[in-house]
Amino acid sequence: MKLYNIQNTMNHTAKSLITVIAALAAAPLWSLAALNITQNFVIGPQANIAGPTGSLSVINNFVYFNVSANTFNTSLGTLESVTYTYDMDLSATGTAGSDGALLLLLLDGGFSVDGEAFDGTGGGTGFSGNEGEAINISTGLSGSGEIDLGLSSTILGAINGTGAETYNFTMVGNVFLDAGSLDSNDAIADFDGGTVSLSYTYTPVPEPSSYGILFGLTVIAWVNMRRKSFHPNSSS
Repeated sequence: MKLYNIQNTMNHTAKSLITVIAALAAAPLWSLAALNITQNFVIGPQANIAGPTGSLSVINNFVYFNVSANTFNTSLGTLESVTYTYDMDLSATGTAGSDGALLLLLLDGGFSVDGEAFDGTGGGTGFSGNEGEAINISTGLSGSGEIDLGLSSTILGAINGTGAETYNFTMVGNVFLDAGSLDSNDAIADFDGGTVSLSYTYTPVPEPSSYGILFGLTVIAWVNMRRKSFHPNSSS
C-alpha cells in the first residue's frame, strides 16, 4: 500500500475533525433541550365554608390551597419558567323558601408565592327555583398560568434553591354565597377540593462527558496534524 494514500486518509480525517470541532464551537454539544420538573398536589375538601344564609353570605380570604412546594435546584441548570394548573370545585345545597330562591355561587381568587401576590381568575354558577325546590349547584375554577419570575426578587429568591427547601404557593380569595332578596335560609357552601400542578422548565448544565468528548476530538485532530508534519507525502 502506498504511504501517500495512508497519509492522504489521515490528513482528510484531521481536516474533518477540525471541521466538526469548529461546528461544535458555533453550536455547542451541550445545547440540550429544555427539561421539566412537575410537582402535583391534591387539595382536600372543607365542608360548610359559607352559610347558612337568608340573603348574603361571604367568606373573605378563603384559602383554596396552600401547598409547600420544593424549590428549584439551581445546580441542575437555569430556571426559565414556572407554570401552574389548578382545578378547584365548590358546591351549595339547601331548599328554596316561601318566595323561591335565586342563588349565586361565585368565586374570586389571587395567588401568592411566600406572600408575594400576583393576579388570579374567578368564576361561578347560579340557581333559581320555586318554593320547596332543592338547591344543588356546583361550580369549578380551573385554569393555568405562569409565575412571572421577574415580578419581584422575593418570588425568584423563594423558588430558586437547592431543591431541599420549600416555599408556600397559595391561592386565596372570597367565596360569595348570595341568595339575593329571596328566601333560602339554609343554603350552605362546601369546598369540594381539587388539584394543583407546579412545573419548572429549565435549561440543563452540560454533563462532564460533553467536555470529555470535545477534548478527545481535539486531541485526535492534533495528533493527526502532528503526524502530517513529521511524515511528508511520498510514494513507494
